[in-house]
Amino acid sequence: MDVIDTHILNFSEENRYKYLTLCEFILSCHPEIQVQKKYGIPFFINKGNLIYIGHNSKLNEFYLGFMHGQILNREFTIISLSDTKLVGKWYYNSDEQFEKDKNKLRSSVLRSIELNSTKKQHAETRE
Repeated sequence: MDVIDTHILNFSEENRYKYLTLCEFILSCHPEIQVQKKYGIPFFINKGNLIYIGHNSKLNEFYLGFMHGQILNREFTIISLSDTKLVGKWYYNSDEQFEKDKNKLRSSVLRSIELNSTKKQHAETRE
């Protein structure tokens, strides 16, 4: 978790708690999820990029940025489309909301892994 530890050094205690809560949750979804530094932040990967944890400074809220946002938005109503074409977001508003959405978030993570696997298989068959 060195990538995560160095990333959160300057966070407030409250924000460290929120960030680490999301990290632990993501890593608990599947034993093969790994963390790598990409684009200057920790990325959670499995057969490709899955999720990153972003921070909206205006709202002072963390969010999960799902790489397969368009597909997940159609399948899981808790994922909203963002200002990009592909990334979908789920905002961490409160611990209560997190607990309420946890099962759908876990399903979204697992679906993202499935989508990455499918994408990888298609790429291999084209080679």
